[in-house]
Amino acid sequence: NIVANAYVDPVFNKLNKEKPSELIVCGEHLLDETIPIDKRIARFKQEMQDLGHEDWKNFANDERTASAILTCAYPEKYTFYKWEVYKRLCEYFGYDINKRGTNFGNFMEIINNLVAKYGETVQQIMLSEIDRYKNKPLNLAIQTLFWCLKDFMLKEMDAAKQHTSQTSANEGTDYSRFDKGVITWKRHKNIVLYGAPGTGKTHSIPEYVVRLCCPTFNANHAEHSQIVAIYNQLKEEGRIAFTTFHQSMDYEDWVEGLRPVVTDNNQVGYNIESGIFKRLCEKANDTNTQEEMIQNDFPKNSSTLPDGENSSKPYIMVIDEINRGNVSKIFGELLTLLEADKRKGNPNTEKVVLPYSKEAFEVPANVFVIATMNTADRSLGALDYAIRRRFAFIAERPYALDNEGFDRDFFKQVSQLFINNFDEYEKSNFDSTFKLQAADTLSADYKPEEVWIGHSYFLMLDENGEDFTNDRILYEIIPLLEEYIRDGILTTDAQTTIDELYDRAIK
Repeated sequence: NIVANAYVDPVFNKLNKEKPSELIVCGEHLLDETIPIDKRIARFKQEMQDLGHEDWKNFANDERTASAILTCAYPEKYTFYKWEVYKRLCEYFGYDINKRGTNFGNFMEIINNLVAKYGETVQQIMLSEIDRYKNKPLNLAIQTLFWCLKDFMLKEMDAAKQHTSQTSANEGTDYSRFDKGVITWKRHKNIVLYGAPGTGKTHSIPEYVVRLCCPTFNANHAEHSQIVAIYNQLKEEGRIAFTTFHQSMDYEDWVEGLRPVVTDNNQVGYNIESGIFKRLCEKANDTNTQEEMIQNDFPKNSSTLPDGENSSKPYIMVIDEINRGNVSKIFGELLTLLEADKRKGNPNTEKVVLPYSKEAFEVPANVFVIATMNTADRSLGALDYAIRRRFAFIAERPYALDNEGFDRDFFKQVSQLFINNFDEYEKSNFDSTFKLQAADTLSADYKPEEVWIGHSYFLMLDENGEDFTNDRILYEIIPLLEEYIRDGILTTDAQTTIDELYDRAIK
């Protein structure tokens, strides 16, 4: 299925019909053993792109496809490459993960080292299954072994990391930026993650929530997918409520309001219904329900959803795009009650009588609010000082990712439109406290962290491992940068970089 799939097969079929001789030459260049493998991979990538049509989103020119061609031609020297196996081998045995475009060569070095030590033994174990085949390359046996073991290796690494974390708990530990953010969140009760598009504000929410709700879970050594799974379980448990603010949202949606109902005799009446925030507060207040839920659904020794003490479990209100709504109108008199020292159980606790139900209402101490805010669009409503005083604001900055498919070169090129000390920021390991210096192409009315295009724009592989760099640059990055020029965020000098991006994308 490396080449026989909906992404690769159609490309080769079309080129075989339209440009068969050019396709053969491209293959011959890839198979030329007098040239180093990394250079051949780079040439294959460029030549396949040149053979394709400009409007193609996929050119079947990735390392996985190249590995299949090389393996079919030289099965004793090469084997099939898959990112999942390469990444797991590097993590498990402590190898560095190479830059995109050079992964296959590095993968073969690792495989060949393992073949030299264990190849014959592994093949003997598999002999009953593979004896009917003419070719029985040792490198394929090793690759197959680790393809089968990749999930087991991940579990073993997680167990080792958990053990290391527990044994070093009293020796201190390096906090991640999420851990630092959670400390702030615990103190303020309410935080806003702010930043430009693509900085991962919404993506980061599960990282913060799981660290707050499940303090014994070692989130720093977990895959993001594991964290999201726990986050989703918390939602199912009713510990998380989610909403997106918008212009038509009001107090009745948030706290309580009258809702029309039709009675049994077809008369229209009105019921008082709690809004999303009030419902969450009611759940947080219901200690008996919490205890019953914990005992019945998630026992204390559960390995599925780690947690801390059973009492006062955090309940989370997630607000996406908080500045798209009229925040003062939505919160109403509850705004004061959000303050940490005004919460239920504190010496300065405050209550209000709600206008419809006439109930006395207070915000529980175990209710935490986390919101996101897009700072690039100033047409959105600005948060007034009364709102800002009751929230802590955490900047979500762009930074380089370790993911396969993240294009560091493009990231740096675009980033330098916003900051002029990118190299120093990179050397700081993208420290969130590092002082950024605005680039000359950035308007003096904006800070870099408010508008700097985020890292998610530079992930150039889709979920199937196919490269869509051209599509990303031409239809996402360039239009956004041009919009920034029209809005006065970037100066017209930025057009030079935009033109360079365009030329790189279409060549």
